[in-house]
Formats: sequence, structure tokens, C-alpha cells
Amino acid sequence: MYKNLCKHNFSLEHCWNLLRYLPKWNIEFGTKKAKIFQKDSPKISSPSTPDCEMLGNSAFERPIGRKAAKEIQKKRKKLDNEFGDYGGAAILEKMMADQNECRKQRNEHLKEMLQLAKDRDEREKRRAAAEQDEADAKIMAMDTSSMGAIEVEYFNSRKQEIIERRRNLFAK
Repeated sequence: MYKNLCKHNFSLEHCWNLLRYLPKWNIEFGTKKAKIFQKDSPKISSPSTPDCEMLGNSAFERPIGRKAAKEIQKKRKKLDNEFGDYGGAAILEKMMADQNECRKQRNEHLKEMLQLAKDRDEREKRRAAAEQDEADAKIMAMDTSSMGAIEVEYFNSRKQEIIERRRNLFAK
């Protein structure tokens, strides 16, 4: 058909293979009637390109083109700018609320960590005090009767330090 009309071979066969099943082409070829050959009819010159008639109220609706899609997008953007982007504001509010919630959780976590550190320090102080009391008790219970003069003097001075520390502790 193309060769008869244009007098050369169709060079875009690969494109036709891609486009031949699209709705636009199906309508055109679906509405064509079968050719009736008449031998006695006079030859009428036909135009070199076939005419394409689109049916007015057909069920076929062409897909939206790129330019039309861009135009619709521009109109939406313009409307959003005119009347405010309430959808974006809602998203922004949600993000701010989430961020505040994260801050609260982080602050609570930091408070817990601080409390745990304080508890650990308190336990460490009590353990050190218990060890000190145990060492003090050993020194206070030490029998100095079988020791030399220097050792007796050393342990007596240590006992005196322990007693003074206890007095200061209880005075506070």
C-alpha cells in the first residue's frame, strides 16, 4: 500500500511494529470497509495521502500528550501558589510534631542515662565506703602487744586518724 502511494519502500517498519496495536491505529483500521473492486467504474484520481476521519462521539479517548500534561501541571502549581499549599503545610506540621516528639524522647533518654550514671556513682561510693570500713575495722582490731615500738606507733596513729574521720563524719 505504501509502496503504491509513495513509490518507494517503507523504511520505518520497526516503528510500525511498535505502533500498530495502539488504540489510535486500531480505530482507523477497524472502521475501514472491505475494498470492492469494480471493473467497469471509471478511474478517479485518489489523493496521495489517505484521509483520516476521526469519529466525533467514539468510545476512544486519546491519551494526554506531554504538552497538555505540562500545562495541567503548571496550572496546578499556579493554583497551589495562589491559594497556599495546604497539603505542604500539613506535611510540615507533621514533620515538626515528629521532630518535637523525637526531642522529647531524646531528652527523656538523656535523663534516664543521667539518673543511671548517678546511681552507678552512688553505688561506687557505697562500695568504696564499705571497703574503707572493712579496712578500718581490721586496723582497729589489730593486737599491738606483740609488735615493736615503731609498728605500735604506726598503728596507733592510724587508729587516731580513723577515730578523727569518724568524728568528722558524724559531726556533719
